Amino acid sequence: MTELQSNYIEDYTKQSQLLIIKEDMSGKEKHITLGRGSYLKLAMINEINQEEEAIFKLSVELEDDAKLELTTLYLGKGKNKESITIYLNGDGSRCKLKAGYLIDEQTTHMMAYDVFHKGKRTISDVIVKGALQDEAHKDFKGNLYFKQGAKGAKGSEIEDAILLSPNAKSYAVPALWCDEDDIMGNHSASSGKLSKDKLFYLMSRGLSEEQSKCLMVEAELAPILDEIEEVEMRESISNEISRRIGK
Repeated sequence: MTELQSNYIEDYTKQSQLLIIKEDMSGKEKHITLGRGSYLKLAMINEINQEEEAIFKLSVELEDDAKLELTTLYLGKGKNKESITIYLNGDGSRCKLKAGYLIDEQTTHMMAYDVFHKGKRTISDVIVKGALQDEAHKDFKGNLYFKQGAKGAKGSEIEDAILLSPNAKSYAVPALWCDEDDIMGNHSASSGKLSKDKLFYLMSRGLSEEQSKCLMVEAELAPILDEIEEVEMRESISNEISRRIGK
């Protein structure tokens, strides 16, 4: 586990960092610059539990041919706002952002993700998946900006939410902003209940309703969990998911 500091990463080999957020980091924006050809794989797991709003901010700038793989998972409670801004400044720079969450009770989780395509042939891929139960509330705002001069840029954002309770609320506003013609961009958002057919199938194979729901939520979050390299951490998260859903 590595504490994340404002830094400049310039080597050409893979760097992997894991950040566990357990306390309010409001007002402590973290900034990273990836030098030409550098590569960073960063996983952030947010476990903040507090009543006052907690704010986490991260910004990353990428130079030519730099690559970022960023995974964020929110398992906290209370009021949380996550702000991530990525600047694809250099030609050929690319980023992959995968975000997951499991929220319950009266938790409020707000996500504001902005990706700026400035260099030529830049690529971004944003995937957000999660589940809500009880009276939890999630608000996602994702913006892909294609600035003038970002010729050949490609960007995609997908947001999917599972509602485990009729009182849970999920809002999503994915948007594309284009100042350049020669780009490719797409976005989508969906929310809904667990499939009754899939739930029935799993229960008919001997699983309880809670076990079936847990299995389906873990399957939904699999693209995010698979990015966490530490086996013990993945197992701990899986146990937490089971505990939350089966409570």
